[in-house]
Amino acid sequence: MLMAHARLRPALVLTALALSALACQTIAPQPTPRPAATTTGPREPTPTSPAAPTTSPDPTDRPNLTGRDHSVAQPAASAGAYLELSGDERVYDTARFRIHYTLTGEDSIPAAPDSDDTPDFVIELAGQLEGAWDLIVGDWGWVAPPPDQGWGGNDLYDVYIGRDDDDALGYVWTVDELLMGDNPNSPDVIERQAQGSYMHLRRGFATGVGFSGDQERDAYLHTTVVHEFMHAVQYGYDGGERPEWMWEAVAMWSEGLAFPGESDDYSYVLDYVSEAGNCLSQADPYSVWPFFRYLSDRHDRDLVREVWEQARDYEGINAVRAALRARGLSVSAEWLDFAQAMLLRDFANGDDFHPLIPADRIDAPGSVQRDVGQLGFEAIVVVAEGPVTLSLSGDAAATSRIIGIRGGQADAFDLSTDGLAVDADDYDELVVLVAHATDQSGGNACISADYRLRVSPGGSPAQPTDIVDAPKFTTLR
Repeated sequence: MLMAHARLRPALVLTALALSALACQTIAPQPTPRPAATTTGPREPTPTSPAAPTTSPDPTDRPNLTGRDHSVAQPAASAGAYLELSGDERVYDTARFRIHYTLTGEDSIPAAPDSDDTPDFVIELAGQLEGAWDLIVGDWGWVAPPPDQGWGGNDLYDVYIGRDDDDALGYVWTVDELLMGDNPNSPDVIERQAQGSYMHLRRGFATGVGFSGDQERDAYLHTTVVHEFMHAVQYGYDGGERPEWMWEAVAMWSEGLAFPGESDDYSYVLDYVSEAGNCLSQADPYSVWPFFRYLSDRHDRDLVREVWEQARDYEGINAVRAALRARGLSVSAEWLDFAQAMLLRDFANGDDFHPLIPADRIDAPGSVQRDVGQLGFEAIVVVAEGPVTLSLSGDAAATSRIIGIRGGQADAFDLSTDGLAVDADDYDELVVLVAHATDQSGGNACISADYRLRVSPGGSPAQPTDIVDAPKFTTLR
């Protein structure tokens, strides 16, 4: 049975193929996440065939590098093997990876000048893969992917270089024959749904086809490897995790953390803020990564790993809720703080975030009647003069905060059902955030909370709950 995580398809896609798939999106930083690890004891098998003539890259044959990758239905693997390359297969082993490639057929990559030697690209890729392992497993402390019972020829993690299908830069798959169970690389924890997997990378990384030049190709290779290896690691915690945004948002987060300020992950923020008031389950899964950036910026990087550790037992937002509770935090409070961070663009490199798009506007006195989806939030612009009283009524699941911005500083007021007064003349801009996130069990379904926001003249202005710097805020008017 195929489980495909594809662009703009939040529901699981089921087919009769005996595979599980996770498709991926990448970003475009320049350097590697850290110096590539020195591989120990690489072994090159006896070459099976001479190199095939290589053709010049076709500049018109380009993948959609600004879009997401798509699931690519591969033929079911034969027992004990993942993929059949079109030509005679060669392998190259590092300390932790086995790279599969061929020099003939439609999967071929350019040979070394001496066809008996390992191609330069394979050696380059080996360093990138080992560097990603050192970063995610070594530095960040995630559990290594489980061994795969000899699929691909041994228990090293298998990476295939092959055809350029459907604009995919890379993806991670598994097969039904690799049953879910415990990951032996986490001896203190018993997983129930850990699963081995393998990685596929497009041959264009080796040939240059589909890229404008070496710089673009190098950037996408670096980030694809980090993104895809994070998926391999995720499979080692919970191969059965259902919400697609949990997979892709965390993998996108890993790219941005590995390559701060150089990734194209910021381009997806527009997708998110355009639909922020809808249920999270309806969002483009790649665009949700700012929530995990918020968690690591506001708290620490380990919290994101702790969320995935909870995914061993919980699904989606329930895993987030469990990780927050273990730290004495709550989903409802963190989600409203996240909405505030998105409004103020209060992130590392937040200047590159697309500003929030207002859901509505109130010219005082007046009101709006709206609804906000589960794990969604909306920004309502308030245009008023002098003291005004704001009140929120409706579904108790909707929580609200008033943000007054002036001169690079923001005053925050938590808005209760009793209402609250502020002096609009004190601010250059007045915005009300309405969020929908609860601390009860469940929460992965798409439900909406109805609310009415009213602005009335007068009132005795309250003191702000918090005052924060807001140098990155951009007007919503």
